[in-house]
Amino acid sequence: MRQELNDMKRQFAAQEKYVKEMEVLTNASMHDYDMLKAARIIEIGDGDLETARKHVNKLIRDVDRCITLLTEQQNGQ
Repeated sequence: MRQELNDMKRQFAAQEKYVKEMEVLTNASMHDYDMLKAARIIEIGDGDLETARKHVNKLIRDVDRCITLLTEQQNGQ
């Protein structure tokens, strides 16, 4: 019975490790996908400079908003 419990604990730990590895992989893949989307959006075609500029400005505002949230969280701790 005790051996069975230890085996189950090891299995559980292995599954937790696997889940964490998959979360890291998923987050990395999502980041890569977001970067590819941003690169595609920024890509200038047919002289569409104004649209590209608007997208870049929106991305900058999003980054600024994230920095503000992180700063507020850090100061709140």
